[in-house]
Amino acid sequence: MLSDYESWTPVREENGIATFCKGDGEEYFVRAEMMVGQGLFPVTALFSEVDLFSHMYPLARLPELRQAGVIFAPSKFRQIIKYRLSLPWPIEERQMLLECVGIPIVHAKSILIVFRTPPEASYLGFTIPHIGSEEHRIDVPLGCINILYIDPNTSLVTIIDRANAYIVMSPQPLVPQNVINFGTKHIVYYMMKRIRECSESYEGSEYEQRVQDNPQYYAEIQRRISEYQFNKSNAPEDQ
Repeated sequence: MLSDYESWTPVREENGIATFCKGDGEEYFVRAEMMVGQGLFPVTALFSEVDLFSHMYPLARLPELRQAGVIFAPSKFRQIIKYRLSLPWPIEERQMLLECVGIPIVHAKSILIVFRTPPEASYLGFTIPHIGSEEHRIDVPLGCINILYIDPNTSLVTIIDRANAYIVMSPQPLVPQNVINFGTKHIVYYMMKRIRECSESYEGSEYEQRVQDNPQYYAEIQRRISEYQFNKSNAPEDQ
C-alpha cells in the first residue's frame, strides 16, 4: 500500500504536505506524506513517547487526546496502547486500544509502525480490557506510519489510516458518514503539520530529554538507524 499511488485521490498539497484518500463509506482510507527537516532517530522518538502524543495533535484539538498510555509491552517494539479522546458535541467520549508493532525495514532504510485494534480478547497472554459498546470506542482495522531515511537530516513520513469511531449509527446517525470522511481527510493535514513542527524542534525539547533519560530503550533504535546511514548499497527510492 505504501508504494501504491495510482489508487489514491489527491486531496490537498500545501506547505510540503500531501494528503490523499481512497474508498468511501466505512471503507475509507486517508494517507498523508511530507518531508521533515530532521533525522530518522528524532522523528522515531516522537512516536515512542506515547504519553506525549497530545503534542502532535492539531491546535484545534479536534479530537482532543485526553490520555494515552502503554498498558502492555511484551517487547521493546510491541505494545498495546490505550487512548481516551474527547470529540465535539453531540458525540460522547471515545476510547481506543491499539496493538502497535515497530519494524525496522533495513533494505528500505525505514522504520515501519503498524497499528490496529486487537482482534481477539487476549494478546500474547494479556487480557484485552473491555471498553464497552460501539458508542464508546474507536476501532482501527489497520494503519501504519512509515519513517523513511533520506539523509542524516531529512526523513519522509507517511501515514495511512482507516478508523471507525461509530459515529454513524442507525436509526438516527449523529453525523453523516460523508461529513466524517471529509473532516478526517483534512484533520490529517494539520496533524502532519504538528508532527513536523515537533520533529524539527526536537533539540532541547521534552522528547530529547526523554531519550537521554532512557538510554537502554533508545540504544537499539540508534544502532538500527546507524546501519541505514552507513549502508550505501540500498537507496531509499528502492522501497
